[in-house]
Amino acid sequence: MNKEDQEKIDINNNSSRNIVIVGNGFDMSIGLKSSYQNFIEYIKNRKRFIEDYELYKYNRLFLRKYENFHLNWSDFESLYEETVRKINNRSQKNKETQDIFDITSINDSIKRLEEDFHEYLSAEYPRWVEQKTIQNGNSDFKKFTEEVNPFFIKMIKDENTFFINFNYTNTIEDLCESVLYDSSKLPQSKLEVKKAKERVFHIHGSLEEENILFGGGFTDSEEIDKIHYSQSLINDKLFRIKENELLNSTRKKIMSTIDLNHEDINHNLFIIGHSLQGSDFPFLSKLIQKANKVFIFYYEDDYIFKMEEILKKFGSTIAEKIVLVPFLEILLKDRLIVSSYKEYQTIDPFLTNKFPREDILSELSLSIDHFTFRNINEFRIRPSNIEKVLSIAEKMVQNENVSNISRLYF
Repeated sequence: MNKEDQEKIDINNNSSRNIVIVGNGFDMSIGLKSSYQNFIEYIKNRKRFIEDYELYKYNRLFLRKYENFHLNWSDFESLYEETVRKINNRSQKNKETQDIFDITSINDSIKRLEEDFHEYLSAEYPRWVEQKTIQNGNSDFKKFTEEVNPFFIKMIKDENTFFINFNYTNTIEDLCESVLYDSSKLPQSKLEVKKAKERVFHIHGSLEEENILFGGGFTDSEEIDKIHYSQSLINDKLFRIKENELLNSTRKKIMSTIDLNHEDINHNLFIIGHSLQGSDFPFLSKLIQKANKVFIFYYEDDYIFKMEEILKKFGSTIAEKIVLVPFLEILLKDRLIVSSYKEYQTIDPFLTNKFPREDILSELSLSIDHFTFRNINEFRIRPSNIEKVLSIAEKMVQNENVSNISRLYF
Protein backbone atom coordinates (compact mmCIF):
# COMPACT_ATOMS: atom_id res chain seq x y z
CA MET A 1 0.00 0.00 0.00
CA ASN A 2 1.49 3.34 -1.02
CA LYS A 3 1.60 6.47 1.12
CA GLU A 4 -1.40 8.10 -0.58
CA ASP A 5 -3.56 5.04 0.08
CA GLN A 6 -2.51 5.05 3.75
CA GLU A 7 -3.52 8.69 4.05
CA LYS A 8 -7.02 8.15 2.67
CA ILE A 9 -9.89 8.10 5.14
CA ASP A 10 -12.61 5.50 4.92
CA ILE A 11 -15.86 7.19 3.90
CA ASN A 12 -19.31 5.65 3.95
CA ASN A 13 -20.96 5.19 0.58
CA ASN A 14 -23.33 7.98 1.43
CA SER A 15 -24.61 10.36 -1.24
CA SER A 16 -24.57 13.30 1.19
CA ARG A 17 -21.60 14.83 2.96
CA ASN A 18 -21.32 17.67 5.48
CA ILE A 19 -18.34 20.01 5.35
CA VAL A 20 -18.04 22.20 8.44
CA ILE A 21 -15.89 25.33 8.21
CA VAL A 22 -14.70 26.33 11.68
CA GLY A 23 -13.44 29.86 12.34
CA ASN A 24 -12.24 31.78 15.38
CA GLY A 25 -15.84 32.57 16.42
CA PHE A 26 -16.17 28.90 17.32
CA ASP A 27 -13.28 28.97 19.81
CA MET A 28 -14.37 32.32 21.21
CA SER A 29 -17.91 31.01 21.80
CA ILE A 30 -16.64 28.30 24.13
CA GLY A 31 -14.64 30.76 26.19
CA LEU A 32 -11.20 30.64 24.60
CA LYS A 33 -9.56 34.07 24.50
CA SER A 34 -8.26 33.71 20.96
CA SER A 35 -9.50 36.94 19.37
CA TYR A 36 -7.20 39.42 17.67
CA GLN A 37 -8.12 41.93 20.38
CA ASN A 38 -7.12 39.47 23.14
CA PHE A 39 -3.79 38.94 21.41
CA ILE A 40 -3.15 42.70 21.08
CA GLU A 41 -3.85 43.22 24.78
CA TYR A 42 -1.45 40.38 25.59
CA ILE A 43 1.34 42.02 23.56
CA LYS A 44 0.69 45.40 25.18
CA ASN A 45 0.83 43.90 28.68
CA ARG A 46 3.84 41.68 27.99
CA LYS A 47 5.84 44.52 26.43
CA ARG A 48 4.43 47.08 28.89
CA PHE A 49 3.27 49.33 26.07
CA ILE A 50 1.13 52.28 27.10
CA GLU A 51 0.38 53.91 23.75
CA ASP A 52 -0.96 52.17 20.64
CA TYR A 53 1.82 53.57 18.44
CA GLU A 54 4.31 51.50 20.48
CA LEU A 55 2.64 48.41 19.02
CA TYR A 56 3.31 49.71 15.50
CA LYS A 57 6.95 50.36 16.35
CA TYR A 58 7.19 46.79 17.64
CA ASN A 59 5.51 45.27 14.56
CA ARG A 60 4.37 47.25 11.53
CA LEU A 61 1.42 44.90 11.01
CA PHE A 62 -0.20 46.41 14.08
CA LEU A 63 -2.17 49.62 13.56
CA ARG A 64 -0.88 52.94 14.86
CA LYS A 65 -4.17 53.49 16.70
CA TYR A 66 -6.74 50.98 18.00
CA GLU A 67 -9.16 53.22 19.86
CA ASN A 68 -12.78 52.65 18.76
CA PHE A 69 -11.74 49.81 16.42
CA HIS A 70 -13.11 46.27 16.85
CA LEU A 71 -10.79 44.20 14.71
CA ASN A 72 -10.58 40.50 13.94
CA TRP A 73 -8.00 38.27 12.27
CA SER A 74 -9.32 38.97 8.77
CA ASP A 75 -8.63 42.69 9.37
CA PHE A 76 -5.02 41.87 10.18
CA GLU A 77 -4.70 39.78 7.00
CA SER A 78 -6.29 42.55 4.95
CA LEU A 79 -3.75 45.02 6.36
CA TYR A 80 -0.91 42.67 5.38
CA GLU A 81 -2.29 42.22 1.84
CA GLU A 82 -2.86 45.96 1.42
CA THR A 83 0.72 46.69 2.50
CA VAL A 84 2.13 44.18 0.01
CA ARG A 85 -0.16 45.56 -2.69
CA LYS A 86 0.96 49.15 -2.10
CA ILE A 87 4.65 48.23 -2.27
CA ASN A 88 4.12 46.42 -5.56
CA ASN A 89 2.10 49.29 -7.00
CA ARG A 90 4.88 51.84 -6.48
CA SER A 91 6.73 50.67 -9.53
CA GLN A 92 5.62 48.03 -12.02
CA LYS A 93 8.87 48.14 -13.98
CA ASN A 94 11.84 49.03 -11.81
CA LYS A 95 12.75 47.32 -8.57
CA GLU A 96 13.71 49.94 -6.02
CA THR A 97 15.98 49.14 -3.08
CA GLN A 98 13.45 50.65 -0.65
CA ASP A 99 10.68 48.44 -2.03
CA ILE A 100 12.76 45.30 -1.58
CA PHE A 101 13.63 46.41 1.97
CA ASP A 102 9.92 46.99 2.74
CA ILE A 103 8.93 43.55 1.44
CA THR A 104 11.63 41.94 3.62
CA SER A 105 10.43 43.98 6.59
CA ILE A 106 6.79 42.96 6.16
CA ASN A 107 7.78 39.30 5.83
CA ASP A 108 9.79 39.54 9.05
CA SER A 109 6.75 41.09 10.75
CA ILE A 110 4.59 38.08 9.81
CA LYS A 111 7.15 35.66 11.26
CA ARG A 112 7.31 37.61 14.51
CA LEU A 113 3.52 37.63 14.79
CA GLU A 114 3.40 33.86 14.34
CA GLU A 115 5.99 33.37 17.07
CA ASP A 116 4.20 35.75 19.44
CA PHE A 117 0.80 34.18 18.84
CA HIS A 118 2.22 30.68 19.34
CA GLU A 119 3.60 31.83 22.68
CA TYR A 120 0.27 33.42 23.64
CA LEU A 121 -1.84 30.42 22.63
CA SER A 122 0.58 28.01 24.34
CA ALA A 123 -0.38 29.63 27.64
CA GLU A 124 -4.03 30.47 26.92
CA TYR A 125 -5.23 27.12 25.51
CA PRO A 126 -4.04 24.98 28.49
CA ARG A 127 -5.62 27.55 30.83
CA TRP A 128 -8.92 27.16 28.97
CA VAL A 129 -8.66 23.34 29.06
CA GLU A 130 -8.19 23.46 32.83
CA GLN A 131 -11.22 25.73 33.27
CA LYS A 132 -13.63 23.91 30.95
CA THR A 133 -12.73 20.21 31.12
CA ILE A 134 -11.95 17.40 33.50
CA GLN A 135 -10.23 14.06 33.02
CA ASN A 136 -12.60 11.55 31.40
CA GLY A 137 -12.47 8.53 33.69
CA ASN A 138 -9.01 6.97 33.98
CA SER A 139 -8.09 7.96 30.42
CA ASP A 140 -6.07 10.83 29.02
CA PHE A 141 -9.22 12.09 27.28
CA LYS A 142 -11.06 15.24 28.30
CA LYS A 143 -14.69 15.74 29.25
CA PHE A 144 -16.42 19.11 29.28
CA THR A 145 -17.93 20.18 32.58
CA GLU A 146 -20.87 21.69 30.66
CA GLU A 147 -23.32 19.83 28.44
CA VAL A 148 -22.52 19.72 24.72
CA ASN A 149 -25.30 20.95 22.44
CA PRO A 150 -27.03 17.95 20.77
CA PHE A 151 -26.56 19.60 17.37
CA PHE A 152 -22.77 19.37 17.71
CA ILE A 153 -23.02 15.86 19.15
CA LYS A 154 -24.87 14.84 16.00
CA MET A 155 -22.20 16.42 13.78
CA ILE A 156 -19.34 14.75 15.64
CA LYS A 157 -20.98 11.32 15.54
CA ASP A 158 -21.83 11.53 11.84
CA GLU A 159 -19.07 9.74 9.90
CA ASN A 160 -19.92 11.78 6.79
CA THR A 161 -19.25 15.11 8.49
CA PHE A 162 -15.79 16.64 8.03
CA PHE A 163 -14.35 19.68 9.82
CA ILE A 164 -12.01 22.11 8.06
CA ASN A 165 -10.57 23.99 11.02
CA PHE A 166 -9.05 27.43 10.44
CA ASN A 167 -8.14 27.62 14.14
CA TYR A 168 -4.89 26.43 15.70
CA THR A 169 -6.31 24.73 18.80
CA ASN A 170 -7.72 21.24 19.38
CA THR A 171 -11.12 22.36 20.66
CA ILE A 172 -12.98 20.18 18.12
CA GLU A 173 -10.83 17.18 19.03
CA ASP A 174 -11.64 17.93 22.69
CA LEU A 175 -15.34 17.80 21.81
CA CYS A 176 -14.79 14.45 20.08
CA GLU A 177 -13.25 13.04 23.26
CA SER A 178 -16.03 14.39 25.47
CA VAL A 179 -18.83 13.15 23.20
CA LEU A 180 -17.52 9.75 22.12
CA TYR A 181 -15.33 8.33 24.88
CA ASP A 182 -17.07 5.85 27.18
CA SER A 183 -14.91 3.90 29.64
CA SER A 184 -17.51 1.10 29.75
CA LYS A 185 -17.15 0.52 26.00
CA LEU A 186 -13.47 -0.09 25.50
CA PRO A 187 -11.71 -0.38 23.09
CA GLN A 188 -14.64 0.55 20.79
CA SER A 189 -15.04 4.12 22.04
CA LYS A 190 -11.28 4.79 21.76
CA LEU A 191 -11.49 3.77 18.13
CA GLU A 192 -14.53 6.04 17.62
CA VAL A 193 -12.60 9.00 19.07
CA LYS A 194 -9.63 8.26 16.81
CA LYS A 195 -11.81 8.06 13.68
CA ALA A 196 -13.66 11.27 14.59
CA LYS A 197 -10.38 13.16 15.04
CA GLU A 198 -9.29 11.98 11.59
CA ARG A 199 -12.24 13.94 10.19
CA VAL A 200 -10.78 17.20 11.55
CA PHE A 201 -8.32 19.02 9.28
CA HIS A 202 -6.18 21.94 10.47
CA ILE A 203 -5.72 23.75 7.19
CA HIS A 204 -3.42 26.51 8.53
CA GLY A 205 -1.44 24.52 11.05
CA SER A 206 -1.90 23.96 14.76
CA LEU A 207 -0.44 24.72 18.14
CA GLU A 208 0.26 21.00 18.62
CA GLU A 209 2.28 20.69 15.39
CA GLU A 210 4.00 24.06 15.98
CA ASN A 211 3.28 25.21 12.43
CA ILE A 212 0.92 28.18 12.92
CA LEU A 213 0.51 29.95 9.60
CA PHE A 214 -0.47 33.57 8.97
CA GLY A 215 -0.39 35.32 5.61
CA GLY A 216 -2.24 36.55 2.55
CA GLY A 217 -4.27 35.03 -0.24
CA PHE A 218 -2.86 36.34 -3.52
CA THR A 219 -2.23 33.06 -5.35
CA ASP A 220 -5.92 32.16 -5.32
CA SER A 221 -7.02 35.62 -6.52
CA GLU A 222 -7.05 37.62 -9.74
CA GLU A 223 -4.51 40.06 -8.25
CA ILE A 224 -1.60 37.64 -8.63
CA ASP A 225 -0.50 39.21 -11.93
CA LYS A 226 0.00 42.57 -10.19
CA ILE A 227 2.53 41.16 -7.72
CA HIS A 228 5.96 41.52 -9.33
CA TYR A 229 8.38 41.40 -6.39
CA SER A 230 9.21 37.73 -5.88
CA GLN A 231 9.49 38.00 -2.09
CA SER A 232 5.91 39.34 -1.99
CA LEU A 233 4.49 35.82 -2.10
CA ILE A 234 6.77 34.25 0.46
CA ASN A 235 4.01 34.61 3.08
CA ASP A 236 1.09 33.81 0.82
CA LYS A 237 -0.90 31.05 2.55
CA LEU A 238 -1.01 28.66 -0.41
CA PHE A 239 2.71 29.21 -1.01
CA ARG A 240 3.44 28.39 2.64
CA ILE A 241 1.18 25.33 2.58
CA LYS A 242 2.92 23.95 -0.50
CA GLU A 243 6.37 24.30 1.04
CA ASN A 244 5.35 22.64 4.33
CA GLU A 245 5.12 18.85 3.99
CA LEU A 246 2.54 18.36 6.74
CA LEU A 247 0.29 21.26 5.69
CA ASN A 248 0.50 20.24 2.03
CA SER A 249 -0.45 16.67 2.97
CA THR A 250 -3.41 18.01 4.98
CA ARG A 251 -4.64 20.12 2.06
CA LYS A 252 -4.41 17.10 -0.27
CA LYS A 253 -6.40 15.04 2.22
CA ILE A 254 -9.07 17.74 2.39
CA MET A 255 -9.48 17.93 -1.37
CA SER A 256 -9.41 14.13 -1.72
CA THR A 257 -11.86 13.53 1.11
CA ILE A 258 -14.51 16.09 0.23
CA ASP A 259 -14.08 15.32 -3.51
CA LEU A 260 -15.92 18.38 -4.82
CA ASN A 261 -16.02 17.08 -8.40
CA HIS A 262 -17.84 13.85 -7.55
CA GLU A 263 -21.21 14.28 -9.27
CA ASP A 264 -22.98 11.63 -7.17
CA ILE A 265 -22.29 13.33 -3.84
CA ASN A 266 -24.27 16.25 -2.41
CA HIS A 267 -22.16 18.56 -0.29
CA ASN A 268 -23.78 20.60 2.47
CA LEU A 269 -21.53 23.37 3.73
CA PHE A 270 -21.74 24.67 7.32
CA ILE A 271 -19.85 27.90 8.09
CA ILE A 272 -19.51 28.31 11.84
CA GLY A 273 -17.59 31.18 13.40
CA HIS A 274 -15.85 32.32 10.20
CA SER A 275 -16.19 35.92 8.98
CA LEU A 276 -16.01 34.99 5.26
CA GLN A 277 -13.55 37.85 4.80
CA GLY A 278 -9.85 38.10 4.16
CA SER A 279 -7.41 35.69 2.55
CA ASP A 280 -9.49 32.56 3.24
CA PHE A 281 -12.33 33.60 0.96
CA PRO A 282 -10.84 32.39 -2.36
CA PHE A 283 -10.59 28.86 -0.93
CA LEU A 284 -14.03 29.03 0.68
CA SER A 285 -15.59 30.29 -2.55
CA LYS A 286 -14.81 26.95 -4.22
CA LEU A 287 -16.73 25.13 -1.49
CA ILE A 288 -19.63 27.60 -1.62
CA GLN A 289 -20.02 27.20 -5.37
CA LYS A 290 -20.06 23.39 -5.22
CA ALA A 291 -22.31 23.04 -2.16
CA ASN A 292 -25.91 21.90 -2.40
CA LYS A 293 -26.82 24.08 0.62
CA VAL A 294 -24.74 26.63 2.51
CA PHE A 295 -25.64 26.99 6.20
CA ILE A 296 -24.24 30.29 7.48
CA PHE A 297 -24.27 30.53 11.27
CA TYR A 298 -24.46 34.14 12.43
CA TYR A 299 -24.36 36.09 15.68
CA GLU A 300 -26.63 39.11 16.22
CA ASP A 301 -26.61 40.89 12.83
CA ASP A 302 -23.25 39.84 11.37
CA TYR A 303 -25.11 37.82 8.73
CA ILE A 304 -25.42 41.14 6.85
CA PHE A 305 -21.66 41.34 6.28
CA LYS A 306 -21.42 37.65 5.42
CA MET A 307 -24.22 37.84 2.89
CA GLU A 308 -22.67 40.97 1.37
CA GLU A 309 -19.36 39.18 0.83
CA ILE A 310 -21.06 36.27 -0.94
CA LEU A 311 -23.37 38.41 -3.06
CA LYS A 312 -20.51 40.68 -4.16
CA LYS A 313 -18.54 37.65 -5.28
CA PHE A 314 -21.24 35.48 -6.85
CA GLY A 315 -24.28 37.66 -7.42
CA SER A 316 -27.87 36.92 -6.40
CA THR A 317 -28.04 33.42 -7.94
CA ILE A 318 -26.02 31.92 -5.08
CA ALA A 319 -28.50 33.27 -2.50
CA GLU A 320 -31.01 30.50 -3.31
CA LYS A 321 -28.95 27.86 -1.53
CA ILE A 322 -27.99 29.92 1.52
CA VAL A 323 -29.64 29.01 4.83
CA LEU A 324 -29.17 31.49 7.69
CA VAL A 325 -28.92 29.94 11.16
CA PRO A 326 -28.57 31.83 14.47
CA PHE A 327 -25.29 30.70 16.05
CA LEU A 328 -25.95 27.70 18.31
CA GLU A 329 -24.32 27.60 21.70
CA ILE A 330 -21.71 24.83 21.74
CA LEU A 331 -21.68 24.32 25.50
CA LEU A 332 -24.93 24.62 27.42
CA LYS A 333 -25.30 25.87 30.94
CA ASP A 334 -28.08 24.52 33.16
CA ARG A 335 -30.61 27.21 32.12
CA LEU A 336 -32.02 25.24 29.20
CA ILE A 337 -35.11 26.66 27.47
CA VAL A 338 -35.37 24.68 24.22
CA SER A 339 -34.25 21.06 23.75
CA SER A 340 -35.53 20.29 20.22
CA TYR A 341 -36.80 21.99 17.09
CA LYS A 342 -40.32 20.79 17.91
CA GLU A 343 -40.14 22.60 21.23
CA TYR A 344 -38.68 25.67 19.55
CA GLN A 345 -41.68 25.88 17.21
CA THR A 346 -43.99 26.72 20.10
CA ILE A 347 -42.14 30.02 20.66
CA ASP A 348 -41.02 30.69 17.09
CA PRO A 349 -43.82 33.24 16.33
CA PHE A 350 -42.36 35.88 18.69
CA LEU A 351 -38.63 35.30 18.10
CA THR A 352 -36.82 37.75 15.85
CA ASN A 353 -34.01 35.40 14.85
CA LYS A 354 -35.61 32.37 13.19
CA PHE A 355 -34.19 28.86 13.00
CA PRO A 356 -34.91 27.20 9.63
CA ARG A 357 -36.84 23.95 9.42
CA GLU A 358 -34.00 21.57 8.52
CA ASP A 359 -33.47 17.94 9.52
CA ILE A 360 -29.92 18.68 10.66
CA LEU A 361 -31.29 21.17 13.22
CA SER A 362 -33.94 18.85 14.67
CA GLU A 363 -31.96 18.38 17.91
CA LEU A 364 -30.95 21.97 18.54
CA SER A 365 -30.91 23.18 22.14
CA LEU A 366 -30.93 26.73 23.48
CA SER A 367 -30.32 28.16 26.91
CA ILE A 368 -31.68 31.48 28.18
CA ASP A 369 -28.21 32.94 27.47
CA HIS A 370 -28.70 32.62 23.71
CA PHE A 371 -28.76 36.00 21.93
CA THR A 372 -32.17 35.19 20.40
CA PHE A 373 -33.83 35.74 23.79
CA ARG A 374 -32.25 39.17 24.20
CA ASN A 375 -34.11 40.40 21.13
CA ILE A 376 -37.65 39.46 22.15
CA ASN A 377 -40.01 42.45 22.00
CA GLU A 378 -43.33 40.64 22.30
CA PHE A 379 -44.91 37.46 23.67
CA ARG A 380 -47.52 35.44 21.79
CA ILE A 381 -49.20 33.20 24.35
CA ARG A 382 -51.39 30.23 23.53
CA PRO A 383 -52.37 27.03 25.39
CA SER A 384 -49.54 25.01 23.82
CA ASN A 385 -46.73 27.32 24.96
CA ILE A 386 -47.90 29.13 28.09
CA GLU A 387 -45.58 27.18 30.39
CA LYS A 388 -42.63 27.77 28.09
CA VAL A 389 -43.36 31.51 27.83
CA LEU A 390 -43.66 31.85 31.61
CA SER A 391 -40.36 29.99 32.01
CA ILE A 392 -38.66 32.36 29.54
CA ALA A 393 -40.08 35.41 31.32
CA GLU A 394 -38.96 34.10 34.72
CA LYS A 395 -35.42 33.34 33.54
CA MET A 396 -35.15 36.72 31.82
CA VAL A 397 -35.91 38.33 35.18
CA GLN A 398 -33.40 36.07 36.95
CA ASN A 399 -30.81 36.97 34.31
CA GLU A 400 -31.53 40.64 34.93
CA ASN A 401 -32.08 41.09 31.20
CA VAL A 402 -33.32 44.50 30.19
CA SER A 403 -36.77 43.67 28.86
CA ASN A 404 -37.76 45.04 25.45
CA ILE A 405 -41.21 43.44 25.60
CA SER A 406 -43.86 45.96 24.62
CA ARG A 407 -46.74 43.73 23.48
CA LEU A 408 -48.60 40.64 24.70
CA TYR A 409 -50.84 38.57 22.44
CA PHE A 410 -53.21 35.91 23.75
